[in-house]
Amino acid sequence: MARATEQARYREAGVAFAQLLTVDDVSGWPRVLLVAHQAALGRWIEAEKTLASLDPGTDRMLRLQQDWWRARFAGRPDEALAALRAAALLSPGDPDRQLALFDALVEQAQWQSAESVLDQLVIMLGEDAPEVSWRRAELVAVLAPAEAAVLFERAVASAEENGSDEAAQAALTQVRWMIQRGALKDAKPILDRLPEALPAAQMLRAEWAIAAGQLDLAKQSFAAAEVTWLSDDRLGGARRARLGLIDVALLAGDPASALTQAEALRNEVEASGDGDIEDKVWDAIGRAQIELSRFDDAKTSLLQAMTLARANGQLLREARSRYHLGNAFAQERKRPQEADKPFALQPIPFMHSVIR
Repeated sequence: MARATEQARYREAGVAFAQLLTVDDVSGWPRVLLVAHQAALGRWIEAEKTLASLDPGTDRMLRLQQDWWRARFAGRPDEALAALRAAALLSPGDPDRQLALFDALVEQAQWQSAESVLDQLVIMLGEDAPEVSWRRAELVAVLAPAEAAVLFERAVASAEENGSDEAAQAALTQVRWMIQRGALKDAKPILDRLPEALPAAQMLRAEWAIAAGQLDLAKQSFAAAEVTWLSDDRLGGARRARLGLIDVALLAGDPASALTQAEALRNEVEASGDGDIEDKVWDAIGRAQIELSRFDDAKTSLLQAMTLARANGQLLREARSRYHLGNAFAQERKRPQEADKPFALQPIPFMHSVIR
């Protein structure tokens, strides 16, 4: 079951869990694996219920895992990070704990702490380990962008030569960085080499297409990603693809359709408890309402987006919603040029992606 989940064979893992549940009560670490599986599928409320009946007993590591999931479901990133730190200290020789801690630190933009963890990973796994190489490039992309290109190339080449499972993730991270810095021409051949049916690659193809102004291709790629996510029962991924389709509708000048889609997605997100993208959905609703001149509704939606993003420690997303809120006020006063002044953002640094 765990192996199937690790290899992104979620439907296969679901069958295995279903078989297990028919013959035995799942407890201990198998229950944590079930929680992780349900969360990966985007069934957050179901996962939270599964976690509630977990009894860690005297197993300190199991209790920390329980604490981490509770914090994740409650949208308390600081508490989740504290649980990961404690788990890494409890098992200092376990690289998986350090890898999870590194990813969480990058997600929260704690660059110096992430750098310290990376040093530990080098000691544990080696300088050229695939798991280390692309993460180093990811960190350097923020701290010293001029040096990142060479490191990404080395990370991808090393992972491909070793036949590592990390090869696709290394390439995905590299392409995401290239898109964000506007290197679309350089990103295209790398993106084309990624497996066509890989949903994360389909999502990136859509992002590339948006950056290149090819909205039809973006729509096609997001739709393909949604189908692929759904084929493996990963509802959370499918919801993110639908969020991309909403962005395409907004860019294509169809705010009415975007609003209808966003409101339907909001209802689904609230029903599933998928707190990771709730602020993004409210932000999309607010942007659509601005285009439809529903300014009071837009301000309410964008304030909700800001509140949710702040609660989840997503400061960049909060800033984006604040920018859109400024745009709502400016458009309402018929002075759209004001939106670019008091609410303008600094250049957005390369950020770690939630979905891998």
